[in-house]
Amino acid sequence: MRRDINSFIVHRCVILILLHYMHINVANIVLGLVYALSSVVYAAPTIGNSMQILDHSSMRDLKTGSPLHLPIH
Repeated sequence: MRRDINSFIVHRCVILILLHYMHINVANIVLGLVYALSSVVYAAPTIGNSMQILDHSSMRDLKTGSPLHLPIH
């Protein structure tokens, strides 16, 4: 997980450097979309875990009917 975040940050920096030299408005719009999507992707596990904690008692395995015990990262 840590390596993914590091490579992600490096990838973002490379994009920023490229855009700085390109000065293309379309690329800036695309970068904005990438930023928005990446923020959602990296925030989703945190939001999912907090919702999972709240709904843990109501979550049940469909096959056995027993409560689901999902790993909380």
